[in-house]
Amino acid sequence: MTTNTQILYGVRNFTDREGEDRSQWTRIGTAFECKDGSWNLVFDYVPSQMGATINMRPPKAEEPSQPTST
Repeated sequence: MTTNTQILYGVRNFTDREGEDRSQWTRIGTAFECKDGSWNLVFDYVPSQMGATINMRPPKAEEPSQPTST
């Protein structure tokens, strides 16, 4: 059975020096679907900025679903 996985991103919205609205996406972990349809979220780190958004997306074809150890 193949496990359904998603990538967790921390998204920080900010205004740059030129006054443009921007966002910074940082991979922060992986989500694994359980047999009962619930999800386990495994964080490599948690954003400390108040108001940060956590986004869950399927991995892209070229992106590993699980973090690689360094």
